Amino acid sequence: MENNASKRENRSAGVIMNPLDVMDEEDASQYENFYQDQLLQEQIQQEKRTKLMWDGTPKDNEIRLFTNKYKEDGDRKPDLTGTGLIRGVKTKAAAWINKDKNGNEYFNIKYSDPDPKYDNSSPSDRPAVQYAKDDVPF
Repeated sequence: MENNASKRENRSAGVIMNPLDVMDEEDASQYENFYQDQLLQEQIQQEKRTKLMWDGTPKDNEIRLFTNKYKEDGDRKPDLTGTGLIRGVKTKAAAWINKDKNGNEYFNIKYSDPDPKYDNSSPSDRPAVQYAKDDVPF
């Protein structure tokens, strides 16, 4: 086995070597521990970033707005659209970006109940139509 001095000579001669090759066992162990700690910290940071990503389920009193990809210049469609929950009720939202007389931008936001024809709930969740005796069409 080569000693550390000869390993350093090889390094100075332009040979690219693994840093662990020129370290004694204690330094190599500390280096490995440091490297493992760095990997662990990166995994923790990645998990935190993943948790911050939206899973598609809105929280109460929260609305997510997204750029309206169907808006064209000059039309009256909203700039942003989205859905969310307001006091536990599913709600649609639309926002227009406007400017006041001083040129400051602001959002004009309108909320509405979701359109039932686009509702994803099953038919059994929707109330059945109730007819009075006089409303029978035949």
